[in-house]
Amino acid sequence: MLIIGRGLEKGRTTMEESSASAKSGRNLQPSMNRLAALSASVSLAVLMVPSVIAPSEASPFTGGTTGWTIIGQPSVVTLNGYPTAKVNYQNNINVTIALGVVYLVLHNGMGQTLYIKVGTTSNVPSSTNSTAFVVLYNVPSGTYSATFFATLPSGTAMSLPTSVSITF
Repeated sequence: MLIIGRGLEKGRTTMEESSASAKSGRNLQPSMNRLAALSASVSLAVLMVPSVIAPSEASPFTGGTTGWTIIGQPSVVTLNGYPTAKVNYQNNINVTIALGVVYLVLHNGMGQTLYIKVGTTSNVPSSTNSTAFVVLYNVPSGTYSATFFATLPSGTAMSLPTSVSITF
């Protein structure tokens, strides 16, 4: 903290004494220390203030987690020789979603997360359905608890998570 006045700390001078010292050619060290401290304080304040007062990035998405709902039961099909999860979503928002990201989280019988796979859908108009395909590449055959959910590319959730048992 910078305090200017008489009788502060030993070896410190007031601004008036510093000014007189400058005119007489005496050492200006005490006022330079104050100036350095003031400069450091101002620099620190400038660095900290934007992060404190900066608004968070607003999301244009207002549909919440019911923006997309799963239609029917997710299933596993074979596409190009690979087991692939297939899930249908309905867009309940009054806008076209340019890109939807669908996550599939696979858990073993103990509830441990083993795999996280991703699929996409694109250009889904309002009130229409879209099918997302999530390839289960390098996942051993077996029975898994599969949790599906959809987000925007920014990570904003568009659906509630839905869990089903899948076997392939």
